[in-house]
Amino acid sequence: REVDPLPPVCGQLNIAQQPRRSVLRTFGVGVPLQLELPRVEAMRMRGALTVGLAALGVVILLVRRARRQRAFARQPAAEKTCVLNTVAALHLYPVKSLGAGSRAASATIDAYGLAGDRRFMVYRPGPHPRFVTQRQRAPMALIEVSAECSVDDIVLRFRSRIEPRWRHLWGLSPFAPPAELVVRVLKSNAKQMPRIQIGIWDDSVEALDAGEEAARWLSAQLADSVRLCWTGPDFKRPVDAEFTPECALRAEGALPQVSFGDGFPILLASTASLRRLNAAIIARGGQAVPMDRFRPNIIVHLEEPFDEDRWKRVRIGATEFAVVKSCSRCKIPGINQLTGLAEPDVPQILRNFRLKKEDVYFGQNLIPLGIVGTIKQGDFVEVLERGEPTFNEEAATLE
Repeated sequence: REVDPLPPVCGQLNIAQQPRRSVLRTFGVGVPLQLELPRVEAMRMRGALTVGLAALGVVILLVRRARRQRAFARQPAAEKTCVLNTVAALHLYPVKSLGAGSRAASATIDAYGLAGDRRFMVYRPGPHPRFVTQRQRAPMALIEVSAECSVDDIVLRFRSRIEPRWRHLWGLSPFAPPAELVVRVLKSNAKQMPRIQIGIWDDSVEALDAGEEAARWLSAQLADSVRLCWTGPDFKRPVDAEFTPECALRAEGALPQVSFGDGFPILLASTASLRRLNAAIIARGGQAVPMDRFRPNIIVHLEEPFDEDRWKRVRIGATEFAVVKSCSRCKIPGINQLTGLAEPDVPQILRNFRLKKEDVYFGQNLIPLGIVGTIKQGDFVEVLERGEPTFNEEAATLE
């Protein structure tokens, strides 16, 4: 249909002066469109909407970029400002697999590793009592615990973040149990406490039951029949002889001891390795994870990712340690420690990134070369001996 020619500048077209006529406009992209006059206003609105959506897309991209940049800054402030090759943070876990642990400025070395670390454990009673962790009960991440140890007693302070509706029907009362509990264990009563033979991985150890009050409270929180046990003063659980170097043996060739840790007294991880791992996770479309997913005792600030894979012996402060074995990981790194919810993509990415045979590795197990000493945040970490890497990363790439 014949149309009027366009004026020199499209923006000067006075549509109101051309009723019931067709107008040919050329938009910025140079695509000619033939429009009926009654539809002009609607098309203007659509154009404005398109521009708005484009702007929204730009904002979303910027927000995503900012979130990815912040993912690398999730470490505590002390970790971001510390010097390379030093201890960035120390963490103690009074009760195995409960909460995110307690941060400490310093820690004392004793016969089992770091004093106060994993000396209590949740277990399921029965004909064959067995330890319980977040692997079986992920809400254990939501129960925070701190410990105060003196010459006479150990005081545990529990605080639950589990929603009452998930726990109030468990036990004898329809009402929700209190969110907090204080348990006092007298060391002088150790001989009167019931002794229980408990399975922990492939080991069978003798531990002391911590009483009914703790058992009722934990059972109500976790909606499961569980109890609490303590190592006691004469606990025995030697480490695996296969991975223990001669320099770590005690008097007369005795093996070092470990409390309720998975296998060795101390777990070390580095900030550089976490950054590298988070880069792999982000590259696969996931969200960066904090260090609490791996529950280390010692976090070292390094520049080279996974440099600790080659360590054999180190000195932290004035204390020497044997680096005996990479830590094989279970599904706990896939449990969000703030929500207690599983994120199955994290273990899968770990398998793609740090898989060796059937196990996934992150962090290093340490044995102190003595049973006395103190380490603190900021201590220099000196590598005394290196060797072949405990994990071969050549076959694992970020892409």
